Amino acid sequence: MSKINTSIILLLMISLSLDATVRIKRVIKGNMTLVYKASPPKVNNFLDMFSRGIMYGRFRTNSFINKPQVQTQERRSTWTTGIGGSIIYKTAYFKGFGATAGLYTSQNPWHINQSEVKYLKGDRGTLSRYDAATSGNFNMTVLAQAYIQYKQFKSDIKIGRQIFESRLTASDDTKMIPNTFEGISYIGKYFSKTTIKLAYFTRQKLRDHTTFHDVLAYDDSNKAAYSQWTQNDDAGMPHGLTTAKLAQKGIKTRLIIAQINNKSIRNLRLMFNYTSVPKLVSSITLDAYYKIYLPDSFAVIPGFRYMQQFDEGAGVIGGANLKDDSTGYTNKASVNGKLYGARLDLRRSGFLGRLGYTYIANEADIIAPWRGYPTGGFTRNMAQYNWYANTASYMLRLGYNFKQIGINTFARYVVQDFDNNKPGTPADHNAIEWDLTKTFASVPNLYLKLRMEYISYKSGTRDMFGNIKSAPSYGDYRFGINYLF
Repeated sequence: MSKINTSIILLLMISLSLDATVRIKRVIKGNMTLVYKASPPKVNNFLDMFSRGIMYGRFRTNSFINKPQVQTQERRSTWTTGIGGSIIYKTAYFKGFGATAGLYTSQNPWHINQSEVKYLKGDRGTLSRYDAATSGNFNMTVLAQAYIQYKQFKSDIKIGRQIFESRLTASDDTKMIPNTFEGISYIGKYFSKTTIKLAYFTRQKLRDHTTFHDVLAYDDSNKAAYSQWTQNDDAGMPHGLTTAKLAQKGIKTRLIIAQINNKSIRNLRLMFNYTSVPKLVSSITLDAYYKIYLPDSFAVIPGFRYMQQFDEGAGVIGGANLKDDSTGYTNKASVNGKLYGARLDLRRSGFLGRLGYTYIANEADIIAPWRGYPTGGFTRNMAQYNWYANTASYMLRLGYNFKQIGINTFARYVVQDFDNNKPGTPADHNAIEWDLTKTFASVPNLYLKLRMEYISYKSGTRDMFGNIKSAPSYGDYRFGINYLF
């Protein structure tokens, strides 16, 4: 363990022990995003920006066990444990200007063997696979946020490293270090009940990376040296869009986002999103949710999602399939695609019941390696990717928030019907998940979270050539502790 990492851990522990008075500066939502309850003030001179800023601390641990029913060459039993947290400092605002820096660390004092890193799946978020495999370093420390901010006239402009939440981008901060971007963003609330979000990003840092990389490029130039883990290796990243192919065409990947959220019509929530990587791919997404009140405090909320993906050059370069095997696709050299989603919520007090459905048109897979999930909120289960072409998914979710005892729990069951003829898609499988979050009235900044999931594959599934698809059923178990100070 390096001296800098040791110092950071000690600083976190000292800060935690000195937090004698309970102050709620932030709270954690169900999706693990943070809501700031205490913000730095406005000041009248430059020096007060720093003396009146606010420090936000977070101690966290995350443990994972991934256990397949049968060991295969693609999937083995793995486990990881991350211990660390973050220190974020926000200056006060002088004439609307401020700044933020966020330092994050994940230490792995107990870990699997170096040779087993390649088997990590959803449990890889506590370490950098590239660092662990190439140098034996199982720890991560990274300045994931560092930006200048101008906040005035119901507008918020940020330049630098930052979190940006939109339909297809997200911090997805469910492990140790969030997914962040480098560039410039704007959030405006000038119009009543309307939020406008704009962004232009040049780089991205996935949760298990210590450096920033391309927003849409996969590096397979030297697999023996684990180059595939140096650029965008998210599960939603098309493997055919390689750094070498893009360099040959002189394409530098940039991510452009425009989103509008509107609540002007009573009980109706609307969202329009445009996301683009110029010269490669773009998409538009429309969401609509309408709340209908029923007797006895019940409410029904139907929701709909439509997504259209446009090919602007990615299809010819990388093909229609995310795993670079477009065999069986209608047009192998096109990423034109569509997504349809519908859901129905039933709510009453702490109860939520949900029926969800999504269908991906039999055209191309949906491209989304920025941690915002195309089927999220409709049919996506933990660690599942169900936006391959010609895929239908069905979800049932039931949950209850026992606010009196600080327990929020839900279970969901998802049926995922893939196009089994295509060699580049998974075999059909079902997923059942149970989540439980515990908070404490006596320690309001403490959060415990337990997640368990079992994935049951349809064994013996054959593709169009008669080859049996790899389909090892497995269990995924996760436990996390968060303390904010």
